[in-house]
Amino acid sequence: MDCLSTPPRRLGREHPARWRDPEEDHRQTGWAREAFATLAPFATGGAYVNVLSGDEGEARLCAAYGEATHDRPRALKRRWGPSHVFHRNQNIPPADEVAGE
Repeated sequence: MDCLSTPPRRLGREHPARWRDPEEDHRQTGWAREAFATLAPFATGGAYVNVLSGDEGEARLCAAYGEATHDRPRALKRRWGPSHVFHRNQNIPPADEVAGE
């Protein structure tokens, strides 16, 4: 199950924010992202996949799994799921190229 596991983390941090008014989206996500950026120099660079938001991008997803662990399911999806059917939640897209193919 190494291909689905995440590297061990010593300390996790989250910046949860909740609000009801959609007009507040920009302001509320702004403070959380600012706090994240401020603390980033003190972090290991890893991430916990269950707390990533949908717009954090492929680099953060790779940080959550670790590069080697992240590359294996990408290669498998390129070969067995190139139409990208399984693409919900924190998605790992198929690899663009796989060595040896």
